[in-house]
Amino acid sequence: MNEALVESIKNAAYFQWEQTQFPLALSQWYCAEDIACFLEEMGILCEDDIISVLSNDKVDLGYVEFVRHIAFRFYVYSGENQQETNWYDAEKILHNSEWRKSITAVASIFRRDCDTPNLLHSIRLEKVKAHYKNKV
Repeated sequence: MNEALVESIKNAAYFQWEQTQFPLALSQWYCAEDIACFLEEMGILCEDDIISVLSNDKVDLGYVEFVRHIAFRFYVYSGENQQETNWYDAEKILHNSEWRKSITAVASIFRRDCDTPNLLHSIRLEKVKAHYKNKV
């Protein structure tokens, strides 16, 4: 079990819960793993990478697409049907520096350890586990 990975996911999930107030802890965990997998695929591996996207104008297509991906994952894992709520929660969490540090730490570990079986034992979400299982 990768202790740094587990601790970073736990922290990211906590900050997501603090923002969204969605009560199911496991769903927050799954959401954090899915977001981190998305970030890793996009090459967003440090807080500065997220800040760079956020520095774009809010009507910039890159900004909109990035926030949309986070908001969609909030919808999937929380079941919140209000698009505006998910969008604003995504924007708010993206401006939380502690969440950014935690979620990019997970993305970095996914990138660094993607070809090791140890990583698979630490991932709970089957979708993410299947993604990395193909890389081992």
